[in-house]
Amino acid sequence: EWDSIHVFEATDRARMSHYKLTSTVILHLANETEALGEMDLSGNMTRQVEVDLPVESDASHVANVGRLVEDMELKMRNLLRMFFFIVARELLHF
Repeated sequence: EWDSIHVFEATDRARMSHYKLTSTVILHLANETEALGEMDLSGNMTRQVEVDLPVESDASHVANVGRLVEDMELKMRNLLRMFFFIVARELLHF
């Protein structure tokens, strides 16, 4: 199960806007097999990014924030995928 929360702040500066995005993902993985038994891994991760992007109209904010959220979720998903792969590999080698 994957849940995410994104909070952003936008500060207009002429034709640019300064964005501050704080993202938190909450991940819960559970599985049970006869061979390995029960596995239950849960956790959360919070990351923050600040960036200046051009703004032409109010619609630009929607596009900018959408891109920031998509990029952040992709980065966080890849980090969690690597982490849980390493944890699972370590658990299976014991």
